[in-house]
Amino acid sequence: IPDTVGGEYLIKLREKAVADRERQTKAKALSVQVHRLFSPLEEEVSCKRVNTDGMLIDIAHLIDSKS
Repeated sequence: IPDTVGGEYLIKLREKAVADRERQTKAKALSVQVHRLFSPLEEEVSCKRVNTDGMLIDIAHLIDSKS
């Protein structure tokens, strides 16, 4: 990559792409683990990123409110 402003942009773009792929790989692995954990249940379990270092696993609809 040439040592230019465009080259610097491309380096940063590549670094961001690598970080995004790594984050997506980790998220997919976690999603698979959560779905394996709850696989006997037919209800949907969802994982959502809530901030830069947090995750919300939505299983509230699986809790029996009558007990």
